[in-house]
Amino acid sequence: MSCFSHRSARGGDRHLASLFRENATEFLSGVEDIASVYPREAGHMTSIAMELALKSHLLAFGVSDDWNRTHLRHDLTKALRCARRAGLVEPPGGMAAVAALFTPYYTNHAFNRFPTTLFTAADWRHAAGAVRAVIGDAP
Repeated sequence: MSCFSHRSARGGDRHLASLFRENATEFLSGVEDIASVYPREAGHMTSIAMELALKSHLLAFGVSDDWNRTHLRHDLTKALRCARRAGLVEPPGGMAAVAALFTPYYTNHAFNRFPTTLFTAADWRHAAGAVRAVIGDAP
């Protein structure tokens, strides 16, 4: 189903976009600080922030929250693809790779099985920075 098949002519849930951005910012706060000690929790928090940031972009574009919840659920890769179609200027470098890495764990509520050796401290900073860039780029 198209990302835009449920775009509301009335603006839908645009009023939620800023709330989603604020929540994404909250989830990102401290991720880099805990990543070396609690990498799975940092990954989970980064995934939540990424989901909220991308959905914020879609909400601002006019896609309904109900459509996001029903069709995107927690699929970060699909959310990124839809956000690009909704005008997200080229996402920060590596964001697609991070989304692809996190999605299998995030969509299945399985971050307890995330292989922590996949991410270094620099990777956490980069992933968090990519999400912050999306939050800052949101309309």
